[in-house]
This record gives sequence, structure tokens and C-alpha cells, in this order.
Amino acid sequence: MTWKKVLALVTIPVILAIAGGWIYLQLAYARIERLTERYGPLLTSAIARDIVDVKRSPVNGLGDPKLEYFKVFEYTQTRAQVFVVTRFEIETPGSSTYERTGEFYKFVLENGTWRVDTSNSPEVVWSRFGSADGQTWPPYR
Repeated sequence: MTWKKVLALVTIPVILAIAGGWIYLQLAYARIERLTERYGPLLTSAIARDIVDVKRSPVNGLGDPKLEYFKVFEYTQTRAQVFVVTRFEIETPGSSTYERTGEFYKFVLENGTWRVDTSNSPEVVWSRFGSADGQTWPPYR
């Protein structure tokens, strides 16, 4: 076998694997964006009521939370999984900083109203110090 054939046999599978991984990620992000666009309006009030308002507590030591954005990762007629990013302003003497948290919440449809599924605790994804598990997926800003 010539060196050109060997190079081709090694290079082509590597290129196909990289291209396949890239295409897979693009399709995954496109799916999440479609779910968010389609079903996000149905979940907005539940997110504001059940997540942002619950975090609005002087006990937690943070300022008022602001909903930065959310992404719908899964949706059925009675269940949804949503990635929610909230932002808190932390007042310290002489300065203020921001803390952002990203958490996955599960929602259920009960009596025609979306509510946070209290049988599942939220899964923290990252904070201002990085992701909870060292990964940065999904790399939404």
C-alpha cells in the first residue's frame, strides 16, 4: 500500500467523525431552539411564578433574581424539562457584582397549569465559578 492510500484511510474517517460530531451538535441546538420558540410562551409564567419568585427571598443573601433566559430541552403534553438562567445582583460595600445560576427544572401540567415538579429537585449546571461538573455544555451564554 502506498503512503497516499494509508494517509487517505486514516484521514477520511477522522474528518467524517469530526464532521458527524459537529452536525450532531448543530442538530441538537436547533432542536432546543425550536422547542423553546414553540413551547416557551406556555412556560414563561410558570417560570416567573415558581422559580424567580421563590428565589426572591431576603434569606438567601442574594439580591432580587432576574430571569436572564431559559431553554426548553424536552416537552410533552404533560411534562417539560427547562434550563433556566437567573441573575442575582450581590451588593457589597463599595461595589456590586452579579451571580448567575443555571438549573434544569422539570415541569408538570396540573389542572391546566404548568408547575415545577416538586418530586424532582433542580439540577444545578453552573455558577459564576464554572459548571457544577467541570463541563460547559450547553455553552449558552
